[in-house]
Amino acid sequence: MGKEKCVRRIAGDVITKTHRSLPIVLSAVMAIAACATPSEKSVEARPSAPAAIPKAPPPTQQEPVAPATRGEAADEARKARPNYPCANFYKSGYRPTIGFDKTPPPPLGKPKKGVVFADPVYRTCIVRVTDAAHEPMPTFARVDYARRQLFNADDSLLLIYAVDGSWHVYDVRTQKYLKKLRGIGGDAEPYWHPKLLFLPNNGGMAIYELDVSTNENRAIVDFSQPDAKGLRVRDLWPEAARIWTRSEGSPSSDGRYWAFQVETDDFKMLGMFTYDMQT
Repeated sequence: MGKEKCVRRIAGDVITKTHRSLPIVLSAVMAIAACATPSEKSVEARPSAPAAIPKAPPPTQQEPVAPATRGEAADEARKARPNYPCANFYKSGYRPTIGFDKTPPPPLGKPKKGVVFADPVYRTCIVRVTDAAHEPMPTFARVDYARRQLFNADDSLLLIYAVDGSWHVYDVRTQKYLKKLRGIGGDAEPYWHPKLLFLPNNGGMAIYELDVSTNENRAIVDFSQPDAKGLRVRDLWPEAARIWTRSEGSPSSDGRYWAFQVETDDFKMLGMFTYDMQT
């Protein structure tokens, strides 16, 4: 079982909706991983052949396992996140709506920041997190993109994007605004790893690591320099000016492999390569 979140934007602010109150281990992109230095990394231009997949054993007959009741699920969630806004929201007997549903959304005014309330249709827990009018960001604050995970590995921090290209961090438990991040701006493709990894705006020739606790960042990969094998990106593509996923990609589920496309300064496509963060 896991915890699923979605985000609703209401008049420029972020609303988090929790469909289930169970804990989750988020994608390994955000799990703790050792970050090697640039000299220890390498560019892999060709992926290795996949290992043979063993045949699955024949299915065996077993007694069906009864699913946990909603009350048991709520108790488990309260133990894991006792101080989180929705920890005590779901009561025994609650049943979520499963599958497709065409119920039209009713009018919903802007709620107050930090106040827990129920979705009028599905009775799920909703909490407004941001308040752009009273926090240090212009016009609006929202989640960057559905393809990117906004929560860090233990659900303690929330990454928010502002209209001016700045990035901000919130405390999930209290919904408190924490800080504006330094060194990251625009379409930087940030990923929790567990520190924040990001690229220059619209791609570049380096990957940066940002420690959100100290707000300090450093380059951990420089593609303009030779790797451990003495290979540079520009040895393969002399006109290379930027590497990125063009806002559409993400690392492998364990955070190890990144697939990048290589472009010229005027965004002409040159090729693609896979990068191993461990070697």
